[in-house]
Amino acid sequence: MRNYSKSIVEILPSEGIIIIGEIHGTKEIPKIFTHIIEALAKKINFTVCVEVPKENQPYFNIFLDRNEERYLRSAPFFKKDLETDGRNSKEFFLMLKGIGKTNKEWKKHIHIQCIDTNNWDSQDQREEELAKNILQTNQNEIILVLVGSVHAAKKPFSIHGTRIEPMAYKLITSHKKKVFSLMILPEKGEYFNLGRKVISGSGIIDTELYDSGFKIPIVHPCTFIKASL
Repeated sequence: MRNYSKSIVEILPSEGIIIIGEIHGTKEIPKIFTHIIEALAKKINFTVCVEVPKENQPYFNIFLDRNEERYLRSAPFFKKDLETDGRNSKEFFLMLKGIGKTNKEWKKHIHIQCIDTNNWDSQDQREEELAKNILQTNQNEIILVLVGSVHAAKKPFSIHGTRIEPMAYKLITSHKKKVFSLMILPEKGEYFNLGRKVISGSGIIDTELYDSGFKIPIVHPCTFIKASL
């Protein structure tokens, strides 16, 4: 995983909003993101934005202030009984916990910002809320964002006949921000998103939607907090 992260870091810009698009619910991608954070932390301070509802922000803030796992574990997001789309997984939890460790070891001040919302009536409204919440973060030289692949796309597209203007597109067009978007694409394997699913598709990264892409050979379904921690 560290080798993958090194290759990704080499192509990332040195400023602006960097969006990493993922397929939720894998063991591997949160680990790759952890190594990206560690590599960047050697150089600069930055903000990490994650697709977690904003109601969890106070718990994340206390966790960062005190670097005590119990505060992160007490966030409502990680107390869900349901195994959802993989964002409340053990691997995602450990990724966030690792930011506290990186701050302590490198004497850094990397902030975690929750950017998702539970209050939306349409996909377009959610995309706009995600974009606005990113802009409310500490304006460091780099804002590093981990979101699902839909939100990371830089151009509109349609799903089942519905036009979607993704978060990244809105940041560029409505908010006039400099955005770099990279998609991490598994070539095969399984992931967990409301159940175990198999990676499908051509394995081709759509360069119309993302600035760059990075393929990883295989992924496995994530595990969940109550069964694992």
